[in-house]
Amino acid sequence: MYIYVENNGKIFLYFTKRVYALRNGEIIKYYRSQKGMSQEKLSQGILTTSHLSDIESNQSEPSHNHLELLADRLELNMNVFKDSIITDIDDKLFSCYNSTVSQNAKEARKMFNYINEEYRIGLKSMHPDTQLLYIVVKLKFYLLILNKKVIESLYNQMKELPISLNPVIEYIRKKTLGIYYYRINNNLESTLALKDALAMANELNITEEDKAELYYQIALTSEKTSAVFESIHFAEKALILYQKLYFYRRSAECHVILGLNYHKIQQFDKAEKNYISAKKIGVELQDVYLESMAMHNLGCIQSFIGNSEEAIFYFLESLKMKKQEDRSLYSICTLVREYHKLNQFEFARGWAEEGLMLANKNNVEDYIIHFTVLLYQLDQNPKIENYVSSYVIPYFRNAGTKDEVVRYAELLANYYSEAQNYKLACEYFEICLQVQKEKMIAT
Repeated sequence: MYIYVENNGKIFLYFTKRVYALRNGEIIKYYRSQKGMSQEKLSQGILTTSHLSDIESNQSEPSHNHLELLADRLELNMNVFKDSIITDIDDKLFSCYNSTVSQNAKEARKMFNYINEEYRIGLKSMHPDTQLLYIVVKLKFYLLILNKKVIESLYNQMKELPISLNPVIEYIRKKTLGIYYYRINNNLESTLALKDALAMANELNITEEDKAELYYQIALTSEKTSAVFESIHFAEKALILYQKLYFYRRSAECHVILGLNYHKIQQFDKAEKNYISAKKIGVELQDVYLESMAMHNLGCIQSFIGNSEEAIFYFLESLKMKKQEDRSLYSICTLVREYHKLNQFEFARGWAEEGLMLANKNNVEDYIIHFTVLLYQLDQNPKIENYVSSYVIPYFRNAGTKDEVVRYAELLANYYSEAQNYKLACEYFEICLQVQKEKMIAT
């Protein structure tokens, strides 16, 4: 497999290990496709359509005169057709990028260490495309290893650099931005960046593994924004590719995404089937995180259908398997809500206090919000009214997390209804209905 790479006005085929300059016909075909121009339109008055077809398929070479005329119609500089090779450091950076796509953090780190030792990075004399590629690939690496301390700094550095005219670098930048925005819970920006990346990917012949990662990230972000059927569509596309590539861990994560979406549309049999598939893969890989994720979501199904005790069992089993504190938060949160439903307030309060402590320690704003609201509910604290209306709902609305907007609008609607303030109750029920309509449109 290969991708097109343009460098200093020249275009190349990039393979996993090597880079080759494209022949003139391939360059013509690439730029014609970029402009949405037919062979008939490009060839008109210059040469026959069949001759152009032969040139683009490398069965014939254009004369210098024809090349100049075609370049003029495509608004290209003739330098585009001069042979060159991509720089060695770019080659290494693309290899490092491929390692992040493969989720191979060890190989990516090794490549970065080599690049930093062998090349002088960050000098003003460095080509802007190479600088941008270095920062983008570095950001993608730190997103892979979840190093929150340097991610924001790298993002800010990237913003200071000019956008590349190289379509592959721009594709990598957009996809990496989609992942970055998702990780900081800006799902609306993530959606926009991934939409751009997908449009570029359709023009570039990227590897199946790269496509799978893009589809997987679109599925993740779409699930967060309640674009259920889009999320299912891309999760299934990613799953097919990951199964083909024998990438079992990501296959399991695709099953979880599918389960979450089927749960939302109350197709519980399909949701459960996908969670069980994820759990089986986790057991085979001896990956306790995958097992715990599947157990948690099986608990969510039990919670939804009213089996609170069964749900609590799954949540507790899931928590036993989790080693990373920030990954325990969602199970603790659902556990608190389940105990609250059963009026077991002391259990609920104990877990909520522990959850809030962990959320603050790991600076996870979503769960700081969830646990703060839960404690306000348990303590019947009147601060809940202002906190939810002025901070929580706007926060999740800006993040594009519609499910949470509905959750907290409904909470306030019920709060005001119990207080017999029916005017405000109606206002928040109206917000619920409006967001539900938005969700239906999104699906």
